[in-house]
Amino acid sequence: NAEAERAALFLPCAARIFGETHGTGDASLTVREGREYLRGNFKNVIREPKTSGDVSKAEKTELAVKCDAVCFKYARELPYVLYNCSAKIYKGEIFAVLGGNGSGKSTFLSVLAGLEKPISGRVEILGKSIDKYKGNSLYRSAVSMLPQDPQALFVGESAEAELKQICSDGEKIKELTELLEIDGLLNRHPYDLSGGEQQRLALCEVLLTDPKILLLDEPTRSIDMFFKNILADILKKLSARGVTVIMVTHDTEFAAAVADRCAMLFAGELTQGETPEKFFSENFFYTTQSARISRGFYEKAVTVEQIAELCRINGKKE
Repeated sequence: NAEAERAALFLPCAARIFGETHGTGDASLTVREGREYLRGNFKNVIREPKTSGDVSKAEKTELAVKCDAVCFKYARELPYVLYNCSAKIYKGEIFAVLGGNGSGKSTFLSVLAGLEKPISGRVEILGKSIDKYKGNSLYRSAVSMLPQDPQALFVGESAEAELKQICSDGEKIKELTELLEIDGLLNRHPYDLSGGEQQRLALCEVLLTDPKILLLDEPTRSIDMFFKNILADILKKLSARGVTVIMVTHDTEFAAAVADRCAMLFAGELTQGETPEKFFSENFFYTTQSARISRGFYEKAVTVEQIAELCRINGKKE
């Protein structure tokens, strides 16, 4: 039933693979147990999922964002946060940026949002240099950003006031608040909400602006697996409508499930974006639990769903 399916989302990846493949006996819980379960129960003739190609799933062609040799530091005496940082991100693409704490991921988003000005290099938004957007025109016509701290957006006395100052369409507000399950919180002050509720309220705010480019800083922070699935569906629908989504995240499982391409920000530079299958299967530190479970058995399978699909295709050992 629906409650059982929702509860299953909170299980470790190994246990979810066990459940998806109708395992019997004690469920696998750890990466090691998951590997032993695959090795002991399933053939591995077909080793890669269908989605493991080397090109973006969406095969986009029209650029939404272009960064060319961008350099940025917060003060003259401080080291560079971004150095010779270049990127091409396409219209309608979901692009995930990963990297360690302090690697400059949030700064990268701030530069794209026009909140920080590069020392050198060029940023183009929808084919136009970012410094050509005057006043608030960048936010009115192109970009909306969900910051890492959702409280940075809150100025209203209630959640409802927050949303109404952005959008006067009551039906649109109703649809989004019901989807994000915050419709029962509208009379409460934003600061009285839990961390996850604040994150969903802030997400609702930025979605109401109908951005062409949506910038997300740690969008899954404080939200549970159930709402991660809802967010994934929302982002995929936005992408299908031509909205470009650029997110920085530590959540490798979410990036693997949602992104068209993933890139690493390291030493101020952004690596070339690759499909999640290629990115996570070739990365030993920034990778998913699923990739760790399947490595050496099923290649380029980096999500629970991909592993379960390969198990079904290959069949069980005799």
